[in-house]
Amino acid sequence: MKYKEAISQSIVQAMENDPKVVLLGQMVTDPKGVFGTTLEAHKRFPDRVIETPVSETMITGACVGLSMEGWKPILVHARADFSLLSFEHLINTASKMKFLHKKPLPFVMRVLVGRGWGQGPVHSQSFHNMLSQVPGLTVRIPFGNANYGDILVEGLANGPLVVVEPRRLYEESLLWPESFPNEDISIYCIGDTAIDALEARLQLFKYGVKVNVIPKDSVPIIPHSTPYVILDMAPNLNAISPPFVPQGCSQAYEKAWYPTANDIVKAVLDKLGVKTPKLKETNEQFAPVSSSF
Repeated sequence: MKYKEAISQSIVQAMENDPKVVLLGQMVTDPKGVFGTTLEAHKRFPDRVIETPVSETMITGACVGLSMEGWKPILVHARADFSLLSFEHLINTASKMKFLHKKPLPFVMRVLVGRGWGQGPVHSQSFHNMLSQVPGLTVRIPFGNANYGDILVEGLANGPLVVVEPRRLYEESLLWPESFPNEDISIYCIGDTAIDALEARLQLFKYGVKVNVIPKDSVPIIPHSTPYVILDMAPNLNAISPPFVPQGCSQAYEKAWYPTANDIVKAVLDKLGVKTPKLKETNEQFAPVSSSF
């Protein structure tokens, strides 16, 4: 199952289970259905899938009000960058309900992080690290189709929840390898950095380095094994991540901005003190694939 299919299925199931769940946002009724994630919901529940004006502040405030009145809105911001306009509602209203009124707010905000064709400085940002500092607000970055449904259910029961979705994952249905019993190093990753981590794992195995890739769906990442490296899809001083400069507006700039599998390989080898590795011949089998990503 592809990532976008898991999202679609999770939304449909939530709407089937509860008539108070509504889906709102720009392009949710579009023929492409936000990269295919809202098509089935619109087909099945046309009265509860609502196209909204291009006014992120207004519609987020409306969703907070709906949730206060007993509805359970799932709001889609097709650009994570533009969700900044709605942070006042998230930070000063939605996140405070758990403390002021002693009850959670059943509200999920989906924000899409663009990557793939040279998004430029104001279409490429993810604010998961920033939002994780807000008490009462949960931020999750589902790393694959296996856990999206559980995250959505939790948000509709105990929100508010911001779900960060890397556009790069929508067409993916990665296979997750089993862990090495005696790994040399662990790679902790979030979001679409899992793609690069798995590629680096294969490259490093050719050098005789055993790497376990550990996906995380929340921040901050707290490693439980050493040695380790951390990957982040947003600038982060404590991780292998993009630099603290805006992304350029072209595919070439975008490619140069994000760390690649080769960058990860170099960082891992440096961490292990392997400066000039030679390809190591090994008869050991690469850990077999066990489950869907």
